[in-house]
Amino acid sequence: MKNWETEYKVDFHIIALTDGKKEIEYNSLIIEGTSPENAEQRINTQFANVAGFRIDKITKIWEY
Repeated sequence: MKNWETEYKVDFHIIALTDGKKEIEYNSLIIEGTSPENAEQRINTQFANVAGFRIDKITKIWEY
């Protein structure tokens, strides 16, 4: 077992329908995790109640 934490950049988008128009908001955030799967799980837990939320890409930034 390793005690190292890794920072991941998570690119995501949210699809919303507003007044009959489809709007897509792209964004990213940085999160610590023990693996890319762990980072994805943390993000999905945080955004579980946001309809139209999708993760596009998870990129390792650095490890400490």
